[in-house]
This record gives sequence, structure tokens and C-alpha cells, in this order.
Amino acid sequence: MRRVAFFVGYGLLPFWGAVLVVLIGSLFSRSYGYWAVAPWLIIVSIPVCGATLLVAVSTVVIHARADGDKARKLKVATTFFWGLNLVIVSIAGFWWLQSATLKRDVENEKKLALEFVASHGAVVQQFGRDVGISLSSYTGGTDALPLKYEFAIDTRIQQGTNPNTRYVFAIVRVTDSSGQRQFVLDCITRTSLGHRDPFKDPCKQ
Repeated sequence: MRRVAFFVGYGLLPFWGAVLVVLIGSLFSRSYGYWAVAPWLIIVSIPVCGATLLVAVSTVVIHARADGDKARKLKVATTFFWGLNLVIVSIAGFWWLQSATLKRDVENEKKLALEFVASHGAVVQQFGRDVGISLSSYTGGTDALPLKYEFAIDTRIQQGTNPNTRYVFAIVRVTDSSGQRQFVLDCITRTSLGHRDPFKDPCKQ
């Protein structure tokens, strides 16, 4: 009975934690779309249960195979249990720290790339210094800084308010020379991302 409770309680701990978070969140959320998004947290927690279930199974096996009386078996299993949990928490903490650092670096670089576009001679000459610029998209791996940025330039001063001609798009490539990232303005195009052929160079469309 205790083993069943251990497997259901600790083994499925991420699942129960996600359910609790979703239920508590529902008490404070006034968004109509909450229940369309929040349950995904529960779905994501299911694969994570693989780690806690592995710890639970390993602990039970260690307890069964340990030499000595019940007290010593419990001591060995408990030591193993908390040691393995410490390893998991350390790995998760390291991953979270790396992710947080990468996210911070990406946000900082987005600002630098926007400043690069806003002050670029070609942009200033065509649209002036007071033009509105915003990040449209960026591409790159999830474990690395982006390789390319795309910024939407609001040209309503020159083009009026026609939504079909209001924006042009500055495509900025990032180069890495000797460990130093630098920006290169590849082109300025009027063709939006949704109207491009993804298999062709956007600067040639």
C-alpha cells in the first residue's frame, strides 16, 4: 500500500503539481481563453513524470536489494532517493539558468538590432529618423542566438495609411567574426513574410 502511495504521490508529482497550478490559476484568471491554454501545462507535465517515476522505481529497487534490517534498508533507500533528487534539481536548475541567460541575451540583442536598423544610413535616407520600427520575426535555433532578424518599418508618412503599402521589411543578418556578433542589413523589401516563397532568398523577391 505504501509503495502504491509512493508511486502515485511522488511518481506523478509533476502531474499533480500542474493540476494544482491550473486550478489555482483558474480562480484568479478572468480570461475567456484560459481553459484553452492552461491544460497544456498538464499535458507537458506528463513526460516529466517519467523522471519522477524512474526515481520512484529506482528507490524501491535499492530498498529491496539493500543488505541489513528494515532500518538500514530504509536509510540506504532514503539516502539514494534524496541524492537522486538533488541531481535532478541540479540539472533542472542548470537548464533553467542557461535558458534564462539565453533569453536575456536574445532580448538585449533584439534592442541592439533595432537600433542598428533605425540608425542605418539606408533606412535614415529613405524613411528618416523618426520612422516607426518594430521586430517582425527572427530565425535561429532554440539553443542559440538568432541568425537573422526581420524588422517592419512603418512608412505611412511616405505611403499614406494603405495597409498594403504601409510597411516595408528590413532583413538583418547576424555574422559571428572571432566571437563578436555583428549586424548586416541584407536588404529592404516590400514583400511581407506571408507573401514570400520560403524556398527563395527573401531579398530577391
